[in-house]
Amino acid sequence: MLGSELINAMKMVHPSIADIHEADLVSALVADPYWRATILNIYGIPDLPVVRERVSLATMPGQGDGDIDILTWEKAKPQHATAIEVKRIKIGTNAFVSGRPNKLQEYEKAVRQANRLSKIGFWQVYLFVLVVVDSRNHNAGQITYNGATRDHEVLIADTITVHGLEQNVGVVRHDFIQPMDYAPLGVGAGGAHLERLASASTQPAEVTAWVASLA
Repeated sequence: MLGSELINAMKMVHPSIADIHEADLVSALVADPYWRATILNIYGIPDLPVVRERVSLATMPGQGDGDIDILTWEKAKPQHATAIEVKRIKIGTNAFVSGRPNKLQEYEKAVRQANRLSKIGFWQVYLFVLVVVDSRNHNAGQITYNGATRDHEVLIADTITVHGLEQNVGVVRHDFIQPMDYAPLGVGAGGAHLERLASASTQPAEVTAWVASLA
């Protein structure tokens, strides 16, 4: 079964995880206690941190436009702030036909944005890659947790690298798989893969003061 026949093979009750906008996906993960604790379970991030989404850099002296997808710190220690750039890679139904995940080409932009956060001087900087997979049609109603194909995985592995990143920037891949017709981020599969741990830096006083003002 190929092409449109595959795409139309099954009528789904629940929306596709691959159709959730990147900002909305980040909001859903941060709002849910389980997912927030899961994605932020990284050395240096406290168990009960202050978490802010889409923090505008316009209020930081000398920065102008742009934002931080996730900014987190312990309230009593704004000098230890972790700034996180997020990039989503999508594997929806069409990707099982084409063999190519969507948004791979945007990884280079995410690298540049993460490097900017590093140059600002945050204590820790991470690039989070959220790989969302809707494999429901591909799995054809089976009771399974299968997600991306081997070909997809090769392309993703070739894309998510530390090439071009500042040496102190960490990279984490988070997988969210919708293998059966359940709600996105409900019954599914996935996991986290640490590509590189961030190296802590001494955060400038002006950055610390700015972070503290956001509490």
